[in-house]
Amino acid sequence: MLKHCFVIIAYKDSPYLERCILSLINQKYKSEIVITTSTPSRYIENLSSKYHLPLFVREGVPNIQDDWNFGFSMAQCDFVTLAHQDDVYLEDFSRRINERITQKSILLFTDYQEVKGEVILENALNLKIKKWMLLGFRVKLFSKNKIFRRWILAFGSPICCPSVTYNLNLLGREIFTSQYKCNLDWDTWVKCSKLKGNYEYIPKTLMYHQIHEESETSHLIKENIRQSEDYEMFKKFWPKFIARKLVKVYAKSLESNEVEL
Repeated sequence: MLKHCFVIIAYKDSPYLERCILSLINQKYKSEIVITTSTPSRYIENLSSKYHLPLFVREGVPNIQDDWNFGFSMAQCDFVTLAHQDDVYLEDFSRRINERITQKSILLFTDYQEVKGEVILENALNLKIKKWMLLGFRVKLFSKNKIFRRWILAFGSPICCPSVTYNLNLLGREIFTSQYKCNLDWDTWVKCSKLKGNYEYIPKTLMYHQIHEESETSHLIKENIRQSEDYEMFKKFWPKFIARKLVKVYAKSLESNEVEL
């Protein structure tokens, strides 16, 4: 049996961390759970102890890319879901992932909903666009086609990063090697798309992604880092004048990351 586990990437004292832990503990299909952090604190240690979860601390300056790669290095399994501490994983997430896992799976990912406060954004425009972009991944012939995968990613990143499960047998344990702060996931999906194997898309909402003003994504959007990196990513596929137009269209998706309700 191919082994799957969750690695929770804990950062500072998030008020959502315990909720995330409970959502993983309450999975119908039980997968191993560990916590990693580069910002150790009594708060994180207490939650680790309370739920009897192994805690691994990375030395050095906190950094998303290094923190995520450290998470992979601490996982004792073949397939890893990097659980983002602010998010909730529905009770069928692990079961659905394990049903789809094969040795040829490069990445496995699911649909999701965004949440602001306690409100689920069921009609968010950006999610509708992403679901439309992902339609082709429902066809197995397309999901394993390198050209098709790259073509989809040329228009943006429809894959929800917190929902992704990684095949460490194919990808190794230093998966993120991007120069970007915000688009390191999009850049990584592009790099992985060149590999032989399948992108496994599960078209069912299996997690809730929390949007709040303290999230790293919100900070990067406010600082205009996201928009700058979007332009750099689009230039990988398109001439500059087309890339500029795509950035303007793509920026509409940022509106859902405004925290005001």
